[in-house]
Parts: sequence; structure tokens; C-alpha cells
Amino acid sequence: MTKNNVKMAKTKNDNTKAVIEVLLNNARKSSNKIAKEVGITRQTVSKIIKKLEDDCRIWGYATIMEPELLENHFFLVFIKIKEDFDVSEMVKKIVESDTFKLGEKFNFRYTAYLHGRFNFITSLYASDIIEAEMIINKMVKPYRKYISDLYVHQTLITFRRFGFTNPNLKNEINRYFNI
Repeated sequence: MTKNNVKMAKTKNDNTKAVIEVLLNNARKSSNKIAKEVGITRQTVSKIIKKLEDDCRIWGYATIMEPELLENHFFLVFIKIKEDFDVSEMVKKIVESDTFKLGEKFNFRYTAYLHGRFNFITSLYASDIIEAEMIINKMVKPYRKYISDLYVHQTLITFRRFGFTNPNLKNEINRYFNI
């Protein structure tokens, strides 16, 4: 690769990273504003975003809100698979089942395969812990024999979400701790 090609590739990579960083801070920012902030053209910004979306490197854009707006609470679920079960089989079963469709119906917000104490984490909105546990039990029913531990936690205060500090953090802390 010539020096010029290396420089062009580096510039393209730098532009992509710069656009992603702006999107992480405000996914609703217009291409014009991103272009001005990054120092490239609006067309280049649009091409970068379109390529990232086409390559499934950007999956979508999220609204960050308090679950109470929907009369819900935010729950985290940690799942540990039994030691004698092949976790890759579990992943295959989940991907091939209707679990993902049910996840959309029941407003699961995040699901991931983990390395560490637990194998999976998922999160969802529900009106209370009883509803959250009912939804989770329905979701994991086909996999119950493979699960050794399952913990459900209600989030009381969100300090940061998607890289944003909760703008209502002081009020939340006061509500729970009377500080």
C-alpha cells in the first residue's frame, strides 16, 4: 500500500470514529451538524452512517427515558447455565426459537451472552417484580432444566445509561436516601 493509500485509509477510519463518537453523544444530531463538528462534508457523514447501518455495525437509535413514563420499572436478569451443559447449545436453541419475538412483545431492552460468573444478562420493563418474574418465567420455561441460577434485580437509580448521566440524578438520590 502506498503512503497516499495508507493516509486515505487512516483518514477514512478517523472520520468514521469521529462520526460514531458524535452519534454516541446525540444520535438525533443532523448530518449537517455532525459534518460541521467533525470537519467533513454532510455527504461524507451520510455515506459513513449508511455504510455502518448497511454493514449492521449500527443497529438503531435509542430513546433514553425513565421507565416510569410507561408506568414501568427497569429490571436486570442474570442467568447462569449449569456447568455440564454446553452453552453454545443454549445460544443455538435461543436463536432458533421464538424467544426473540417474545422478547420484543415483553419489552426486553438488552440481552447479551457474557464471560464471567453469569452466562447471560437481559433487561426488561415491567410494572412490578411480580410481573417481571412472570415474564421471565415464561421466557426461560423451555430452558429451565439448563439453568443453575437466575437472579432478578429491580433498578432503583440509574446513574448512567448509554453513556449519558441521568439528568434527574439528584432528585432520584434524594428520593431514595433523603440526602
